[in-house]
Amino acid sequence: SNHTPGILNPAYEFLGQNLNKSGTKTGRPILYSCSWPDYLRSAKYAVNYTMIAEHCNIWRMYDDIQDDWDSVTGIVDWVGDNQEELIAAAGPGHFNDPDMLIIGNFALSVDQAKAQFALWAVMAAPLFMGNDLRNVTDASKAILLNKDAIAVNQDALGQMGIRVANDKASGAQVWARHLAGGDIAVGLYNKGTSGKALDITVSFSDHIGLPGDATADVRNIWTGKPALLEGELAKGSFTAAKVEPHDTAFVRIHPTSKQ
Repeated sequence: SNHTPGILNPAYEFLGQNLNKSGTKTGRPILYSCSWPDYLRSAKYAVNYTMIAEHCNIWRMYDDIQDDWDSVTGIVDWVGDNQEELIAAAGPGHFNDPDMLIIGNFALSVDQAKAQFALWAVMAAPLFMGNDLRNVTDASKAILLNKDAIAVNQDALGQMGIRVANDKASGAQVWARHLAGGDIAVGLYNKGTSGKALDITVSFSDHIGLPGDATADVRNIWTGKPALLEGELAKGSFTAAKVEPHDTAFVRIHPTSKQ
């Protein structure tokens, strides 16, 4: 195989130096996307993601996505299981790439499409659409064009979000990303296969680094409206009620006190 560190490392470094690090050679900015770490991973070599981040802007780190919900969940699970390695390499100008969005194709329900977009936004993943724009439904367009969700993805802090809770028995997961200015974006994801809607809770102290008695304004990113009654604050936690299977409640938490 040509997918050895001895071949791949100098090749990708050379390309990065000539394409990306020296604008004088091209005269324009270039997004340097690498499959380097996934080639190494697939060939059973260790991957140094922080070293790769010195040379690439984005990099594929896992299997190619298919137009299939199981493919999406497989990627999400792998990212969650390997997040400690991945988060160290991510930051402004260099991001992990879990592959493209399949929203607007054929396989995903609306709830599943919301889950992919929310989780990709929290992961600080590149948002490449892998669809035929002529055939994208209005429901898919509403997800892909949601300005509040895009704002989370494009947040200036550039910090990758992580899975902060994972109840394997029920399928309830919580993913959280800290944003510039102190807000936290949270995806409350029902991976469950039992057909049950779940109440999923994000704990301020256990999951997102706020004091247990902190209060916060919580906004529903999908609707752009308060997630609680108008004027009501969450204290210590927030629960998304009746999250349908494969759906993801997506909220932006704005701390109003850090007592």
